Amino acid sequence: MPRARPVKEPTLAGLTRRRVRALARALGDDEIDDFLEGKTVSEQAYETIFRFYDAPGEGR
Repeated sequence: MPRARPVKEPTLAGLTRRRVRALARALGDDEIDDFLEGKTVSEQAYETIFRFYDAPGEGR
């Protein structure tokens, strides 16, 4: 069973709409909503979100 990880700073700021849509395809809207609401998300969701966030061409 994947570990769940609480979210400290829930934001997708800095991601392009294209990246957010790709996240929605990868995770589903419920996981993204939980992340943005500061709820605990799965380790896979957490890693996927930050992989998209840290991708080349995305600024913080």
